[in-house]
Amino acid sequence: MSNYIGMDAHSKTCMFVVVNSAGKEIKQARINSSEREIQKFLGSLRGKKHLTFEECSMSRWLHVVTKDEVDELVVCNPCFIPKRKGPKNDYQDALHLAQQLRGGFLTPVFHDNTFLSDLRKVVASYDNVVVDLMRAKCRFKALFISRAIPVSGTRIYKTNDSAIGLLDPTSQFVARNLLKQIEFLAEAKLEYKRVFEGNTNFNNQIKLLTTIPGIAAVRANIIAGAVIDPKRFPNKYKFWSYCMLVKHDRTSDGKSYGKISTFGKISLKGLFMSAAADGICGTGAFRDYYDAEIAAGKEPAAARKNLARKIAAISLAVMRTGKAYEEKLVKKKI
Repeated sequence: MSNYIGMDAHSKTCMFVVVNSAGKEIKQARINSSEREIQKFLGSLRGKKHLTFEECSMSRWLHVVTKDEVDELVVCNPCFIPKRKGPKNDYQDALHLAQQLRGGFLTPVFHDNTFLSDLRKVVASYDNVVVDLMRAKCRFKALFISRAIPVSGTRIYKTNDSAIGLLDPTSQFVARNLLKQIEFLAEAKLEYKRVFEGNTNFNNQIKLLTTIPGIAAVRANIIAGAVIDPKRFPNKYKFWSYCMLVKHDRTSDGKSYGKISTFGKISLKGLFMSAAADGICGTGAFRDYYDAEIAAGKEPAAARKNLARKIAAISLAVMRTGKAYEEKLVKKKI
């Protein structure tokens, strides 16, 4: 007997609906969102257990709690779940998930319970710090621009700079508080970088990634935290799609409706494009690759994106093979 279990998870309670192979509902329950209660409910079911719930802020914890209690676990992407007409409540959502799981219509989201999975949290928090720091600096500079006071460089972000005295009293108050935020966030950013540099000493994948030109400790940690298991990408083309470095055709009845990117990590696109820009400015195999693309008639923007794809493919290969980057091997293929 197979049980197809749909779970609509919330911070306080979880709604379970169980259907059999014929799609008939055989059980439903609302329980508290605790490890003991969830495992107790799943343990009460007999036969094969197939469980699904939507990717959400709780999904990492739910994955750890439930993965050993069921025969199959699918953490599904909610963006690909067909919309259902009619009333919407926790019961209907859980039932819909169970029926979709039974039909095999769900798109799974990768989950794992390793060091690199934990690294994802650190990388996500680092990204937030970087964005907040950039926004605080923009707000600080905007105070001067609004009064036509010319500013340039990074010196104005120092506490000993006298530029704040040029502002009106109200703007000075705002500027001093923004400066405190900038100093705090800048120190937090450095702390994250120290953690990332430390990771290169005991994680082999991260250490190998730093052998690639343009991929230092921070970028290596971001790549490793996003990929986790390189074997989940069957080829470089799938990885390019995940990195949003390629677009896919939208066609119907032989007519093209343009191109579109798939779901992926936009942060990886920016990372590899930045690494490509660094490669263009330097010397070596990456610069030679870019020059060869230009000589072949490619526009600079297209050549840069091709180089970004090249670096992404190399990063995936390094993680797969466990071998460091070799400049001579790349030059042979140019």
